[in-house]
Order: sequence, then C-alpha cells, then structure tokens
Amino acid sequence: MEPTKPARGRGPLGVPSPDQVLAQIREHRATRLLLGGAIVGAAAGVTAAAVDRMIVWVSELVHGTAEPSTDAVVSPLSVAGPIVLGALASWAVWRFTRRHRPQGVADVLARVHLGAHPLSARDGVVSALGAAVAVGAGLSGGREGPTVQIGSAIAGRIVSFFEASPAESRALIAAGGAAGVAASFDTPIAGAFFALEILLGNFAMDAFTPVVVATVVGTVVGQALLGDRIALHLPAFELHHPLELLGYVVVGLAGGVAAIGFARALEWSSRAADRLGAPPLARGAVAGALSALALVGGGQAIMGNGYAYVERLIAGDVGVLGAVSLAAVLLLKIVATGLTGAARTGAGIFAPSLFVGAVTGALVGVAFHQIAPSLVGEPGATAVVGMAVVAGSALHAPITMTLMLFEMTGNYAIVLPTLAAVAVGSLVTRLARAPSVYEDDLARQGVDLREAPEAGLSHLTVADVVRSEGFETIDPAAPVGEAVNRFLARRVDCLYVRSEDGRYGGVIDLQDLKSLFGQGAATGALAERVREVAPLSEELDLGQAIGAFFRCRREELPVVDAHGSLVGVLVERDVVAAYNREVLRQSTPLARVVQETADGSRTDFLELPEGMALEVVDVPASAVGRTVREEDLGARFGCTILAIRSAPDEDGERARRAVTPGSSFAAGDDVVVLGPTEAIERLVREWAAT
Repeated sequence: MEPTKPARGRGPLGVPSPDQVLAQIREHRATRLLLGGAIVGAAAGVTAAAVDRMIVWVSELVHGTAEPSTDAVVSPLSVAGPIVLGALASWAVWRFTRRHRPQGVADVLARVHLGAHPLSARDGVVSALGAAVAVGAGLSGGREGPTVQIGSAIAGRIVSFFEASPAESRALIAAGGAAGVAASFDTPIAGAFFALEILLGNFAMDAFTPVVVATVVGTVVGQALLGDRIALHLPAFELHHPLELLGYVVVGLAGGVAAIGFARALEWSSRAADRLGAPPLARGAVAGALSALALVGGGQAIMGNGYAYVERLIAGDVGVLGAVSLAAVLLLKIVATGLTGAARTGAGIFAPSLFVGAVTGALVGVAFHQIAPSLVGEPGATAVVGMAVVAGSALHAPITMTLMLFEMTGNYAIVLPTLAAVAVGSLVTRLARAPSVYEDDLARQGVDLREAPEAGLSHLTVADVVRSEGFETIDPAAPVGEAVNRFLARRVDCLYVRSEDGRYGGVIDLQDLKSLFGQGAATGALAERVREVAPLSEELDLGQAIGAFFRCRREELPVVDAHGSLVGVLVERDVVAAYNREVLRQSTPLARVVQETADGSRTDFLELPEGMALEVVDVPASAVGRTVREEDLGARFGCTILAIRSAPDEDGERARRAVTPGSSFAAGDDVVVLGPTEAIERLVREWAAT
C-alpha cells in the first residue's frame, strides 16, 4: 500500500504554514471537492473565452469577419487561408504533441473510465491552439471539444496537487469538462449533465458537488469574459397543438439516421487517411481546400462552427430554407467535418453535430410544410429540436441535449417535443448498434470502454490473491462417513476432492450431505456426492475471474496449476477487496501486502480495523543517525514501524529494510507506520514536521 505523504512545516507564532493549510485541505474531502470544483470551473471559463477570442481573431484576419458561415466573401486570402492554416494546424498538432495526435473528449473519457492516457496539459494547449487556428481559418469544427479537454487537463493537475483519491479525481476531471460546456453555451445545468451522462456515465452523488460547483463558476466566468458571444442564441419555442408531436417523431427518425451518417463519415474519413498514410500537411490542406471550394461556390455555410448560419436558419431566413440548398449544405457539412477530423487539428465535433441536426430538422420542417403545414411549427422550430436529436444520438447524450435546449430557449414548452424526438433518435442509433463518436475515436486508438472497470484488475492474476491454506481437502477414495465427520468437526461449507498426486477432482458440498447427519455411520460412495465445479487457472486475470462467481453461484472457487493440481481457493471477498483497492481505489481500510516465498510472490489484502491507518512518513532530519529504539515512536505516539525504506535509487526505487530496535535512520529514508488515525496525525505534526 502506498499511502499519501503528509505535508510538513509550521509557520511562526503558531500560524499555519502554507504546507499545513494544504495538508488540511487534503485531509477534508468536502473541502477538496468544493475548492477543486471552483478552480477547474474558473480555469475552464477562462479557457473557453481564450479559445473563442483566438478563433475570432484568426477568422477576422483571414475572412474579415467573425462569422465566416454567413459573412465570408471570396478573396485571395480567404481562399488560401483555410488551405495554408489547415495544413499548419494539422502539422503543429502532430509535431508538438507527445502522441502525434490531438487530445480530445475521447481522451477525457478514457482517463475517467479506465485511468488510461493521463491528460497532458501541453497536449491540451497545443490541441486547443490547433483547433482555434483551424476553425478560425474556416475548417468545419467547434471550440467546445478543445475547451472540454483542456479544462479536464487542468483538473488533472489540480487533482495531483490536492492528492485527491482516484474517485475524487474522476469527478474533478469530469467537472473540468462540464465547466467548458457550461461556459461556452451559458448552460450550467446541461454542462453538469454533460459530465454525469457522457464523461462519468452515472449520476452518483459523490460527483454531484464538484461538477455543479465547476459548471456554476465556469458559467459565471464565461459570462464575464464572453459577454454576448455565448455560442448560440435560440428564440422562444411554442407548441401549438398536441398533434405536432407526430411531426417531431419524424424529426427524431431523420435525426437518428443523420447521426449515424455523421458518425460514419467521421470514422471512414479517419480510417481512409490512416490507410493511405496521408502526412499531416496533406490532411489539413485537403480539409481546408474543401472549405475554400465551398466558399468559391457559395457554400460558405459549412465553414467554421456554423453558429451564425444556424441562428439564421432557426430565425426563418428564407434565403437559406430551400430544400435543395439545405440538402447540399447538410452533405457538405458532414463531409467537411469528416475531413477536419481526419486532419487531426484538434477541432471539436460538438458544434458540427448541432449544425447537422439543425439542417436535418429544417429539412423535415420544409417537407412537412409542403405536405401537412398544420402538423408542425415553422422549419426553425424543427431545426431547434433537430439539433438535440443529432447531437444527443451521435454523442449518446439525450438528457444533456434536452436540458441544453431548455436552458438556451428559456422555454419549458420545448421539452416535450424534444424528449419525444430525442427518444426516437436514440432508439434508431441503438437499433443500428452505433457507438458514440467518442467511442469510435477511442476504438481507432485501440481503447475499448467496455473493458472498464475490470481492466484495472488486468495486472493481477488469480495467483496473486489465491488462498493456499485454510481450506479442507479429501481423498476421492474416502468413504462418505469421513466427509460427514469432517463437516461435523470443522466449520467449513465444502471439501475439495484432491487425489494423492494432488490433482483436483471436484467439490463435496455441505448441503448435499446434510440428510446424512445424525444417522450414525453414513455409507455409500463419495464419488456419487461430488459436484463438478470448474476450477480457475492460476494465470487467469483477476478481472476475468469475477464472472466465474456469478456463473457458479459460489463464494469460493478452486484454483489449479498448469498440471491440474489443486493449489488453493479464490474467495469472492478477496476479489472484492482487490477491486476496491486496485480499481475503485476508495478510502477503504485495506492494505495490499506482498509476501516473497520460495515459489515467488503472493499478494494478500489486509483489512485494517476501524480507526487504524497505514501511512508513509518522511524521516525528519532530527532522527537521522538515531535508532528505532532511541526514537521510540511506539511509546511517544502509539505507532508501530512496519518497514524502513531507503532513499530512492537512480530508477526511483526504494529498498525496504527490516525493522529492529537497533535499525538506524538515514537521510532520505521514510517509514511505513501503522497506528490509530489520531496517533498518525500527531506523529506527522510533532515528529515528521521537525
């Protein structure tokens, strides 16, 4: 077990030093979560504003306007800009990130669910800069993805500083992403649900506090810095008649199909670019070239995040409501977003999914107004609902998108048709077994979220936690009476059949022999009472062994070696202990103990009594050169030294030394101590801080 090291040092006149204040924060879970949530929220708000300002600056430089999707005009600079800057952004992300690819929301998901891919602040900044340049130049993408991932990356640094537990770390990292969404759209409720529904995948109360604090602070900071530049301004919505819901069901069907096509375009483009081995400069140049061609051909609507075009569409601008032009814009936007994703500039896909949804909804509205004008509202109304359907279906976030529209419109009337449409759209994607766009991204990296959470146990095998003692065996040739006497004499639930050569032969269950108790000398063949319980291999991953308990409905299972010899039993309670320690990493009183034996190492999980703690404490300078007997920590503090660890070697490893009364402390040593929690705290204050 590697416990947290406490901070040291006191200020003058009894005033707590910064180290002591930090130590107090680290010790109080509620304080860590509240303060951590506020900090990541503020950071995400600033990030959202910074990314937005840079996009505007690049767009005004290249196109002379902050809204290229509606106001860009053809000029040599506006045509060359997307090609040159797209190539530059793609190359810069490849060149200056550690994994030669942008860090995005998918990486946040992997970090939260699997503990994989530690988020890099440098990769986050480079990805955000690449996205800002690409989107500002006119490539199809959004700022929300970079804002989410850089907010989460900052949260990762704060988590490390606070020494938060892994469960708290997941909540704070998700909170950073939630604050980015909240700051961009001025939607704190939807931002919170973005974290709970997409990033965390659950609505656990433990995550609620930091997520809500982060989204509130992020929204306030975003309002202060962005002002009127909140991503989208949506008009009020009105449902005229209950029959209109039938029309929105059709919006849901169309949106579900569009979401599948959108996700497939992203996947196919990226895989095609990988198969062709396209260099970064070529990827970015091709994506920029499509935007430039669209501009020359009058299709500038697909450029950038497209929010200005979406607002005109929803407002009912007749210039953009022709069915043919809408269909062309829809197809071009999907292709353009696919090429931008393949270019790996760091641009997000959240904004394009909203754009695709708005155009899809508007197309349905136009069609209904030709066929049954009284069945739905204006095309602008169906466009609003279409945004939620496509984004909710493609991202697997129906609740988030419903709440986002409610917050952006400020009108409860939109909830009913949106819920109906989003439910249908989600059903379409589920029937098609379409993963979310983020899961697709992870799959291309070779990461499968379905491995969580058992993946955290993959480094442990059954041999690590097998019990080689404490179970009863019986020879298969023994009479039934001997088995009955064993059960009567010992408090066991089963006997494991093991032959003279050690081979496993099955299980004798207590319940199968209860009818023989009290009958005197039991007779009959033991073989007739043997249950066939499949044994586990020593080499089996512990994560894979979990399912065996559910299949067999037993609390312990036999374990055999490569030759089929019985070597021990695996107890369900031990697996749960390993799960708590290695996967959940919760603050449970469990210590992992590795014992070196002649046959190798063996791992046990020791449950500490309530009120006891196990800590690693630095040896103070005042104790260097003195012995364990001279320091007498047992008498002074009521703590027991379990091990002394030497200063780290060149590889950062510490050698453990046996503890005897004459063992002396050296500079750089630390000690593993066991004792009551209060005694450990006093030891830190009065011994380790000297």
